[in-house]
Amino acid sequence: MDVTTGETKRWQGEKGILASEPVFIPNPTVENPKEDDGVVVAAILHENSQKLVTLLVLDAKDMTELASVKFETLGPVPSTFHGIWAQDGEKVHTY
Repeated sequence: MDVTTGETKRWQGEKGILASEPVFIPNPTVENPKEDDGVVVAAILHENSQKLVTLLVLDAKDMTELASVKFETLGPVPSTFHGIWAQDGEKVHTY
């Protein structure tokens, strides 16, 4: 959301996904980057597979998708960005 103009932009993915907390990465090639000069990165979890993850990269200026890669992990990925605590064998991938 542009807090000056009130304009909002939104990325919409396929059904059955959960996006992690997005992280802004400033453009490393610019000495004094503008506030939105960089990318927004988020991990996307898939409801139908505990091990399927998509890494999404958006242009921070207009929220258009620049790149994404879908891959399978060796183990289940929890549905929280900050971490989760669980005992061995406990199901942690929930929506």
